Amino acid sequence: GIPGTLINNYGAWDSQGDLTFNADYGSDGFNFNNAGTFLKSAGTNSTIFSTVVFNNSGVVNVATGTLNLTAGGNFSGGSETGNGALLLSAGGFTINGMTTTTNVLDAGGTLYGDNVINGAFVWSSGPWYNSSSVTVATNTVLNITSGADHDIADVLFTNYGTVAWSGLGRVRGGGIPGTTIYNYGLWDSQGDWTLNDDYGNDGTVLFN
Repeated sequence: GIPGTLINNYGAWDSQGDLTFNADYGSDGFNFNNAGTFLKSAGTNSTIFSTVVFNNSGVVNVATGTLNLTAGGNFSGGSETGNGALLLSAGGFTINGMTTTTNVLDAGGTLYGDNVINGAFVWSSGPWYNSSSVTVATNTVLNITSGADHDIADVLFTNYGTVAWSGLGRVRGGGIPGTTIYNYGLWDSQGDWTLNDDYGNDGTVLFN
């Protein structure tokens, strides 16, 4: 509705099943700001934030199943824990300040702005071409998986940790002002993979 719905969680919000948040009333939409703990404590499938923006500076604990974010969000601090999966399936996300694990999976979301990945992260699909920068921090593992193309057009990509590139999908860059990769850590190509400049324009993919 107008002016929209805003939830500020400073305590514990416990999703005790495979439940759904949505913004059916449209207009100015729905934002969920978590500065406390968001817990998914039950359910083997998904708790879904459908057309709801999820902003986190607290703890996300997916103890079971999946927390599926379909409308983007901002992870400015806190941490992700639990044995379940935190799925970034659609929308725009910024990750800068949150400690993540390999249970955090980008499978369609777009990274934008200035991103610092700290801990671990799995990139299955989803373009990062709206990003201004992506930094993989020291003692961090970024896993690039699946056969989907991984697009980093117009991205400044800096690796201080480990990039484990195990998926068949190409890593594609270029565009304006082009793509630059600075590798100060380990970039591990675990197969016969391809890095190319599909986006043309400035025609540059610089790997330093």
